[in-house]
Amino acid sequence: MFEEKKKKLIIVCIPDTKVYAYQLLQLIGKKDDTETQIIGCKDGSVEAAVWEEKYYLHNEHTLSSDEKVVFIGNMKIVKSILPNIEEKYNKYGMKYGWLGNRSVIYVDKRFLTEDDYLSFYQYSVENGKRFEKLKEGELVVEKKSVGIDWIYKGEPVVEKLTFKDKFLSVSGKIQTGITSPAMKKKVREQQYNMATYHFYLYGLSHFLED
Repeated sequence: MFEEKKKKLIIVCIPDTKVYAYQLLQLIGKKDDTETQIIGCKDGSVEAAVWEEKYYLHNEHTLSSDEKVVFIGNMKIVKSILPNIEEKYNKYGMKYGWLGNRSVIYVDKRFLTEDDYLSFYQYSVENGKRFEKLKEGELVVEKKSVGIDWIYKGEPVVEKLTFKDKFLSVSGKIQTGITSPAMKKKVREQQYNMATYHFYLYGLSHFLED
C-alpha cells in the first residue's frame, strides 16, 4: 500500500504571535487521536513549518496558489488578505476564516469589557482550556469544582467568590473595566491561545480539505 501523502502547511507569524504559531505547530505534531476519533487533524497527516512575516514576504514569489498558508496575527500582509476571507469563527474577539488556500487567525483590536472577559474565561474552561490564574497584586484566583477561593500568600480564605470578584482590586473596589496594561496584555494572550486551539480542533481539517 502507498503511504498517504502528507499535506504541507506554512504558518506565518510576527514576533508577537510566534508563540501561537509554535502552539499550532506542536498541536499538529501531537499524537492525540483515539481509536474512534480524530482530534484536530489526523496524526501524521500534516507537515507544517513556521515562517516569520519577513521571511514569507521575501519568499512569497516562490509559493504557488496551491500552498496552504495560515497567518496568525494582524500583520501587514493580512490587511490585503482579510477583506476576501470567509469568516468561519467569531467569538469574544477571536476570529478566523479562510478563502482558498489562505487562512487567517487574529484577535479583534477592540479590548474585551469586564463582562465579556468573564464570559470568555468560562467559555475557555468549558472548551478544555485552563489558563494561568489571573492575579491582582498578590491575590491569586483559584478555580475549583466547588467554587472559587482567594488564596493569599498560600493561605486559603473561607469566603467563596464569583467570577466578577476576581476583578476586585487589593483596595476592595470593583474595577468597572480592564484598564491595567498588564491585564490587557494577559487577556490578549489568552484570546490568541484559545483562538489557535479552537482553529486546530475545529477549523484546520476543513481548511486543509477545502
